[in-house]
Amino acid sequence: MGNIGTQEMAEITEQELLQSIREGFDKAFSETDQILNGKASNRGSGRLSSRFVYQVSSAIYERLDRRSPGLCLRVIEVDEFGKRTSGEWLVDACITEEKCDSKKLRFIDRIVFAMESESDTAQRAFNKDFAKLVHLKAKYKLYLNGLDHKTPNGMRNYTRRRCKYAEAVLNRIRPSGEFYLGFWPSPRKPDKSPDSVDSIWKRLQCGEWRHLNGIRLWRFDTCARKLIEVRPEGG
Repeated sequence: MGNIGTQEMAEITEQELLQSIREGFDKAFSETDQILNGKASNRGSGRLSSRFVYQVSSAIYERLDRRSPGLCLRVIEVDEFGKRTSGEWLVDACITEEKCDSKKLRFIDRIVFAMESESDTAQRAFNKDFAKLVHLKAKYKLYLNGLDHKTPNGMRNYTRRRCKYAEAVLNRIRPSGEFYLGFWPSPRKPDKSPDSVDSIWKRLQCGEWRHLNGIRLWRFDTCARKLIEVRPEGG
């Protein structure tokens, strides 16, 4: 992940983006127990969220870097036990083109991909992080919104309202780049759970709240001026 020369902007398709998010979630989800049961300093649902961000951004980075070698991934690295290593810059995760000067120090020339992820479903949390992406210049922008609704109807109604709200913002501000809005199962602690390191993901492991168990993705169509759902190929 060093310096690069002048080249065309790296590309990723909407299907590859959807698959990357799914791969990242599957990997983080498979590590639920060992993160929740890890050392006291490395445990908790917040570590699951951080691991999810790391796994998703790593999957996207691998696809982009294959086509444009030399890109850099900037994200907090979280291992399979929940241990964190610093690395975040500006947003939760970004993939950049960087140039080395004569002293081997790197300078960020361009942001190819930027991502914010929030497990909190509140609009206040959304406004804070979504705004970062709206005003940031990058080829691809992805906001991942957690879902924690106990019923399928509750989840669908929330998703519909959040998409309409995001559409209104994007049509009003007209940000640069390709914009994606995704939804994923929040790993937060369930309401009224007595276990301090419990997580919705443990419910999913037991087959509960199955409506939450999946990744949903929308792309903002600048011509139609609305969010279009990205359906999996063959789906």
